[in-house]
This record gives sequence, structure tokens and C-alpha cells, in this order.
Amino acid sequence: MAKKEISFNEALAFLREGAKPDPKWLRGFNDLDKPSLAAFQSAWMSLSADPRAKAAQALHALMQEDIEMHFGAAFRPMLSDANPRVRLTAISGLMEDEGQDLVEPLIHLMRNDPEESVRAAAAGALGRFAILAETDRLTPARKRMIYEAVLKVFRTEEESSPVYRNALESLAYTSNDVIAMYIRAAYASDDEALRTSAIVAMGRSQDRQFSEFVREELQNVSPKMRLEAARAIGELEDADAMPELSKLIDDTDMQVREAALESLAVIGGEPARSLLQAAVLSEDEELVTLAEHAIETYDFWHGEIDFSLTDIDEDVLKPRRVWQRKATAKGEE
Repeated sequence: MAKKEISFNEALAFLREGAKPDPKWLRGFNDLDKPSLAAFQSAWMSLSADPRAKAAQALHALMQEDIEMHFGAAFRPMLSDANPRVRLTAISGLMEDEGQDLVEPLIHLMRNDPEESVRAAAAGALGRFAILAETDRLTPARKRMIYEAVLKVFRTEEESSPVYRNALESLAYTSNDVIAMYIRAAYASDDEALRTSAIVAMGRSQDRQFSEFVREELQNVSPKMRLEAARAIGELEDADAMPELSKLIDDTDMQVREAALESLAVIGGEPARSLLQAAVLSEDEELVTLAEHAIETYDFWHGEIDFSLTDIDEDVLKPRRVWQRKATAKGEE
């Protein structure tokens, strides 16, 4: 017998009663329309802080488990919730939402929220809108808005703060001489967390001037730094780093190994494919699984896909190629 689906009104009743969050009735809040959202907000505000936080976290968890669940409409008003735990969960819950109207509230949270964790999360969330801006899918006004807001963060936040670090990583997608200066300054810092963020930013900038620094960090004693360097070198598509990446396939840290394999897949070329195929023959089952996935990535990036025969937008799926084409075009002007 098929399970009976909980209606919106039934879910609303559970929420008003302060019932323990349960996926069975939380599903009733999927894809809320405007009238339903108004009723949801009314019930939501009748709850005290802790139940709101637990319900928000449960919605987020359910959305991660079930791709058919869309709670964006519910999460948006939570960005202004009085409970910082709710605001933090809402930012995370909206991470896949590319609605341009999120730019202003995220900037507001990044600049004004009393909780550092919320400001940092908002700064990190702005990164996807920086990507949209670089692929001409964000209005020029909002692109400028993000740029100016993050530059202000650089002037007002301590360099050691997670807000500063996340802002640096986010704005790195908008590569220019000013951002490059901030990235270099961060890399020269004595703060290891900030230096790690600088490596992340170098990769996201896709600016080859940083390749030498990133290659050097592939041998860092810190697993975290090696991990971010392995990811960044792939974003830079630096084939000269192939020898260092090949060594990381046998790294003691499994995340580093995975990042090295994935970067080899993105960089491409016969040497990279040979390394991936060799890893598939390993006696280490976990490494074999990672290598097989990396080969799939290789085939996606470097295989022959006729996008004209599909409904898929190549520029959306392969943004790196878009940025590179733009950079090349600018260099030829």
C-alpha cells in the first residue's frame, strides 16, 4: 500500500503544535506558493527559538537527502530570523539557489550580522554569485554591489577572521589586479588559515601567475594545505604540476589523494590519463573507486560531447572553459 502523503495543512498543524521535526510531515512544505508561505511564516513565528532552529535543520537535512524537496521558499524569510542558528541554516539551505534577489540579503548579513559565523557563511555564499557575474548571468549592478561590499569587508574585518577568508575566496572568481593584490598579501601572511584561503583564491582566480605558489604548497606538511593546493592546481589547469600531483596519489590523506586524481582529470592529456588508469589497477579498493570516478570526470571534460544535440548548456556545465575563453579574448584585444 502506498504511503499517504501529508498535506500542507496537516504539516502546518504539526508545526504549530511544536511537534518533533519528522520528514513525514516536513515534506508538506515542499515548493510553497505565496499563500502557503504566508501561512507557514505565521506558524513559524509562533515557535520559540530552539524549535525553530531544530525545524530549520531538519528541513535542510531532508533537502540534502531528497533532491525532489525544495524548501527555498521557506528558507528565504529565515535569513532574517532572530535565531542565528536559523539564519546560518537558511544560508546553507539556499546554497543551490541562484536567484539574484538573494544578493542583497546576503550582503546585508555579511556586513551587519552580529554573529561572526553568520557573516562568514554569507560571505562564502556570495561566491556562487561571483561565478554568475563572470559568466554574464548576473546584472552589472549586482556584480558591482558584490565587489564593493567585499572590498569593504577587507577594510573592516580582521584578516584572521573567517569572514575575511571567505570573502577573499568568494571574490577571487572576479579576477583583477586589485583582487590579485589581496590574494598575494594573504599568502604572505603568518596566519596559516589565511594562507590556505589564499591558495583557494588562487585556484578560483584561474590566473596562471599563481601557479608557482600553488605547486609549492602541494608539498606542504599540512594535509589541509596540500588538499586545497591539489584542488587549486586543477582549477589552474597547470600541466607542469603533473609530477607533484602524481606523488599525491599516494598521499597519507585520502582527501588529498582524491583531489589530486580529480585535478589530473581536469588538466587532462595522455600523461594524466595514464596516471588515472594506473591508479585503477591499485590493490587499494578505496583508491580504485576514486580513480574510476576521476576517469569519468576526465571523459566529461575531455571527451567528445555534442551539446547541440542536448538541452544542456555547455557554458553552465563547463564554466571554467567560459572564463578561459574570455581571458584569452581579452588578452588578444
